[in-house]
Amino acid sequence: MSLEETFWSDLKQIARAQGTTLSGLIAKIDHTREQGTLSSALRLFVLEHIHLIGRTPKAGAVPVAPKSLPD
Repeated sequence: MSLEETFWSDLKQIARAQGTTLSGLIAKIDHTREQGTLSSALRLFVLEHIHLIGRTPKAGAVPVAPKSLPD
């Protein structure tokens, strides 16, 4: 499974805050996802978590436009 370092870091912080291990959190997300890949489910989980707690982007973060995907 491939995730950007920022997502791994956020997942680790969320796991600590919830009093669980990273692998436990990932297993929970995997068990409850309804569709898509695990990587996508993890990214969406982090984004939803950030949205729910109203966290602002990390200092120094620069928004990047998504790359075009091949047809």
